[in-house]
Formats: sequence, structure tokens, C-alpha cells
Amino acid sequence: MRYVVGDTGELTVAVSFVQHDTSSKHSVARTFGHNIQSDNGSLDYRSESVLECRRRGDRMVIVTRGLAKPIKFSAAPVNGIRIQENGWIVIEKASAQDGSSKGKWSTIASSMELKPIYDDDALDQDFTVGALTDFVIDSFHRNMHLGEEVVAGIMIEEARKAATKPVESWP
Repeated sequence: MRYVVGDTGELTVAVSFVQHDTSSKHSVARTFGHNIQSDNGSLDYRSESVLECRRRGDRMVIVTRGLAKPIKFSAAPVNGIRIQENGWIVIEKASAQDGSSKGKWSTIASSMELKPIYDDDALDQDFTVGALTDFVIDSFHRNMHLGEEVVAGIMIEEARKAATKPVESWP
């Protein structure tokens, strides 16, 4: 997938494989490979992530945790650096705030954190650590802008659809 995100440049993201996928009633765990390319370099890595979903009344809490183990940064092997991901989003049925919005959801709050974890042997790779950190920050910034654009596009499309339907046919 190739994205052009506003004036922040171009970002290419590809999921190269899904090695393992397990799910239960409230969670999904998976291991997969990723390739991300931007103007500043490329990153190939394996990621392990867990996505949990819990309902609390009219609200849904979605929590994600992951650990990325970089394999190659701009085609050079990187040892001793991992990236930990923690995030959550709280969504609420829109009908909790507006009775005419049956079946729709709105975002209440969200948070996402990417944190590099360095092992002792990473200290010998100072130039790589700095470049990798810059790349992760740049990619994360672009992903956030892309996410905002996707959500805004979906909301505009839903509003357009709703505006063309008679009120009595709304869910």
C-alpha cells in the first residue's frame, strides 16, 4: 500500500506475511512481518501483537499491545533494538449522546505510544539507533495523519449517505 499523506511525503506499508493468528471471544493475537518505506529509509521487522476488545455499557475499549523486533533498517541488520507498542481507543455508541444515531459509534478518547527498547549490544550502534529512532518517529507521524484522513473520509461518506436517505429509514 502506498500513501501520500498531505505535505508529509510518501509512506509505503506492506504486511509481508502472517505467521500465526489466534483469536478468542475478546482478543486476537498475531505474528506478522512488516515492511515500511519512507523518504528517510526502510524498516523490515517481525511484530507480535495482541488486540483486546471489552464492552462496558455503551462504551467499547480496544487495547493493543505489541513488540516489534527489527530485522533490517535500510537493508542493514540491527541487533539489540526492539520497539514496544501500547495503545487504546474508547468508542461509544453515538445513541448514548444522540438518540437518533442508532447503530453508529464515535471516538471518546485514544492514545498510542511507540517506545524503543535497547539491549546492551545496541550501544555499539549509535548511528543506527539515531537513524532508526528518527525513522520510527517520522513513520508514526505519517501514520497518525493517514489515520486521521481515513477516519475523516469515513465520517464524511457516512454523513453523505445519511443526508440522501429519508429520516424514517435511518437505523
